[in-house]
Amino acid sequence: MTVQRIPAKLSKSMEYLLYLVLFLMPFHAFFTTWIASASGNVLQIRAWKEVALFVLTITGLYLCARSSALKDKIVKNKLALPMLAFVLWTLLVALLFDRQPKSTLLGLTIQLRFVVIFFFVFVVGSLHRSSPAFLEKLLLVPAIGVIVFGLAQMFALPYDFLKHFGYRKSQTIPPYFTIDEQLSKLRYASTLRGPNPLGTYLIVPLTTLANMLWQRRRKLVHTVLFVGGAILLYGSQSRGAWIGFLAAAAAFGFVKLSHRARALLVVVLLLGGLIGGGMLYTFRQTSFVQDVILHDNPKTGGKVSSNAGHLDSLKTALRDVKKRPLFGCGPGCAGPASVYAKSGARYAENYFLQTAQELGIVGLTLLLLIYAIIAHQLLLAKERSSQVLFVVFIGVNVASLFSHAWADDTIAYIWWGLAGLVLAQSHTGYQNE
Repeated sequence: MTVQRIPAKLSKSMEYLLYLVLFLMPFHAFFTTWIASASGNVLQIRAWKEVALFVLTITGLYLCARSSALKDKIVKNKLALPMLAFVLWTLLVALLFDRQPKSTLLGLTIQLRFVVIFFFVFVVGSLHRSSPAFLEKLLLVPAIGVIVFGLAQMFALPYDFLKHFGYRKSQTIPPYFTIDEQLSKLRYASTLRGPNPLGTYLIVPLTTLANMLWQRRRKLVHTVLFVGGAILLYGSQSRGAWIGFLAAAAAFGFVKLSHRARALLVVVLLLGGLIGGGMLYTFRQTSFVQDVILHDNPKTGGKVSSNAGHLDSLKTALRDVKKRPLFGCGPGCAGPASVYAKSGARYAENYFLQTAQELGIVGLTLLLLIYAIIAHQLLLAKERSSQVLFVVFIGVNVASLFSHAWADDTIAYIWWGLAGLVLAQSHTGYQNE
């Protein structure tokens, strides 16, 4: 698309800043914790990406004001109206509730940043075309660092190695994670803020690598990276991420296979589910199943198991939604931001229930509408990366049923950033037809 009256240096600087943010996001938790350990200003330092996002957004608005063609392209996007409605509804609900400024601000950031990210990245993608090969490198180069460091944690480094970089339990990020407080059952987080965010993040590079292997590109290198990433995914002990990755693998098969092969895939999935369920039941008394699969070993676990905790959280979230179905309890009253709320932390262990808790059924409906539209656009898009992003989208959404996956800044910035670039550069899927 030709865009007139756009300052070339300004738009190029915007592009470079975007790439820098996307590149650094997998290491965000590590270096901000390290820096914050010296200064003590954890939240302020972690807000570096929001500052960059604010600068990019203001610049994007300015560029849109300079070009009617660019503005029209954004307005004609089928996502524009539901995203605007979601933003307005979220702000309205925030005004209705008197909460601590810190929890409200963080709740607004978590709920609205994907809209802002998509907007400015869509602007960048409309002005500068990024090749699929470049986007793959932008994703995989930092992923190599995450995987290598994670494997070093698993096989070489002391379990509390990260304490040397400011990791402190109950202060910043714990230097290590365990199952039922057992040092023999460690969970690994690499450079991310926890095992669950790591597991969800790994769905992105693993799916990208699977697509490269499908295309038979540099098979040895990509195979080594894929195996290393899969080992680290196991090491995260994130059951939600495991299920999400399996869902992404199934979606990958449906996208890539012929109609006849898809029918065979369904049969394989059904048989695999039956066999897997049977094996779990047969070996349910083994320490592997109780510790690794169920996270509920009666000999070593606490009084309240992980599964019971998840179930209680879901029941509480459903009661909250039933109590306030229309407006919810406001941004920041649930999910990660709720640790700063007056009413105390509320973890639904489900991103969609978290949204319903905070924004009511209306907010959840608008969110699901946005998700349905962007999934459809990715399926229609002709870019090489669009199918991979669709598959990852399925995997992360499934993982979000068991955790606050989309509330994690790393996956939110990376996925919505790449989606904005790909859809802006596609000839199909962003305009009303």
